[in-house]
Amino acid sequence: MNRRARDRAIVALAFAAPLAIALGLQALESAPGPSAASASPVEDIAIEFPARAAGQVSDRQRAAQAFAAIRRADPVGEAPLLYPLPAPAEVAQAAAPSAAPDPVIAVNSIMAGRGGAMATVNRKLRRVGDEAAPGWKVIAIDPDAGTVTVAGPEGREIVAHRAGS
Repeated sequence: MNRRARDRAIVALAFAAPLAIALGLQALESAPGPSAASASPVEDIAIEFPARAAGQVSDRQRAAQAFAAIRRADPVGEAPLLYPLPAPAEVAQAAAPSAAPDPVIAVNSIMAGRGGAMATVNRKLRRVGDEAAPGWKVIAIDPDAGTVTVAGPEGREIVAHRAGS
């Protein structure tokens, strides 16, 4: 076999082999997929364990029964990526009140990194020096205390705490 014929055979095998494998696996698969599986409602699940001796139940059995009761009460559970909007953080004023009302500063999260601390303030990522609200600048972010300090007009300052802390 000359070199050109051998190269053509290699190219043909490179294209045909994956197709042959896929068709072979499809032919071997005799069971229907997960869409054909039947599901029973959570309420039908009953976990019963044989008692050890006259009414004694092990800790494992009690835990399994408690878990089943929780699953029956809330079969789906909380969605891990859906978080309710946090309530606006409590605001502490450092300066005397003035005529203009202070803005609401809601601190959702604070992150510390090599480039300095960052905070999510009013749903936007902010660093020290960024504007948190019209006329109000972030002057300090303390990840350990969970606070963001913003300064406004007339030297007023607000120290906002992270929601939940």
